[in-house]
Amino acid sequence: MKKIVSILLVAAMLLTGLAGCGGGGSKSDAATLSPESTGIKLENGVSVELGNYVLDGEAEFTVAKLPVEENKNEGYKIEAYDFKLGDMTELSDFITLRIPYDTSYCEEGQDSAKCVGAKYKNETTGEWEDVLFEVDATANELVIYTDHLSTFGAFCVRNEGKRSAYITDIYSDITGIDQQQAMKTLREYVAGGGADGEEAAGLAARLLTAHNGFMGGIAGEAGDIGFGTDLTGTILNMASLGSPTFDTALADSAYKKMNKLGKVAAAVKIGAVVLSTDKTDADTLGLYKDTAMLALSYAESAAWGLAASGLFIFDYTISSMFEQGMAMKMDKIDEVYVYFNDQFSGTLDGGNGWKARSLKDWRQVLIDITEANPNEADAKAAIEAEIDRYARYFWTLGDMEKAAVVTDIKDKSNKGSVTVPDPTQAEIETLVGAYKAQLYERLYPVTQSVSVYMQRKAEAAYLAR
Repeated sequence: MKKIVSILLVAAMLLTGLAGCGGGGSKSDAATLSPESTGIKLENGVSVELGNYVLDGEAEFTVAKLPVEENKNEGYKIEAYDFKLGDMTELSDFITLRIPYDTSYCEEGQDSAKCVGAKYKNETTGEWEDVLFEVDATANELVIYTDHLSTFGAFCVRNEGKRSAYITDIYSDITGIDQQQAMKTLREYVAGGGADGEEAAGLAARLLTAHNGFMGGIAGEAGDIGFGTDLTGTILNMASLGSPTFDTALADSAYKKMNKLGKVAAAVKIGAVVLSTDKTDADTLGLYKDTAMLALSYAESAAWGLAASGLFIFDYTISSMFEQGMAMKMDKIDEVYVYFNDQFSGTLDGGNGWKARSLKDWRQVLIDITEANPNEADAKAAIEAEIDRYARYFWTLGDMEKAAVVTDIKDKSNKGSVTVPDPTQAEIETLVGAYKAQLYERLYPVTQSVSVYMQRKAEAAYLAR
């Protein structure tokens, strides 16, 4: 997703809230996936990428093409696929699915990329519900982000103007607003403590021109017919004149109709700006944090606020902690000590159990700590403390417990020269520091995965709201 599109979406969500809308036999293809082979494109055109932290071993990935559902009167059809991954339904990460869509279904003169969206079928209710997706118009594919597997469908409409009646797409492309203008609006938002200003109002006039029906719907729900009529007319008039000005009283009325959700959703989309930018400067990052914290204060519920806060906490500040750790000096580390931390799993002679953490285990630890500490400094301190605790645990073992680790190494690698380490306290500090440096380097890619996961989770929470 392009940087300009992401920033425009931020501005749109600040001003509009982008409220959601709802609306023969099967043939199976299958492939075996594993931690070493996490992606595949099947003969039916469907593809998947699981990422590095979903599978512990091999699992069969199966996709069954279902009969097409079509409503000719309403002008839409659904081409659905049933997805299975072994016996897994709920996943530990957001995976990426790609399903093809029919470019010929929409009416002549319509943009096929704007006539399609993705849905999933709720197995409990039997209803089609919203899912995170983007449209890859070049490949004619829907790109779906999900942390569960069920039935997903390409929802095609004949007329692109009717797509919003059935599909909620929080990644929709908004054109006509440049990056500089969007950033200026966000700064005004922060400076005003979340209140509307001239920049926000002017940008609203341009953004909402294409959504006058949506605005009227909000007014109808609020029981304010005059508001909807006046706003729509003013927007269209402003657009025809090309004027960026807007009546601030009317803008204030519009913003109140958006309620608190729009403000929180705006912060969610700012996360997309950070993720989609190869290199984010300090100014943009500072704006992101300020807006995120401001929006969190408007969260409608504790659960929603927590879902959003994970994204804001786990940002480049925590990632930089791992970058600094990678720069630490790494000396040769005792073999038994490293084996215990990275590979040993079992019961020690003292009766204590130990399971060396995989990268997948560490990823979940980082997520749990971040979500339990809705303050950036606290989250960073907690992560550092947990890494230090883990790196020192071996040196708290008794001699018999250390000997059990040595025996395990010998049994599994046929080594006869491994001995129990007996370093001084100063040497232990050197070994711990060297191991932590190694661990930081190994975990750096994990932090990037967590960052994307937090973003998707916040987006999914917004979509559900």
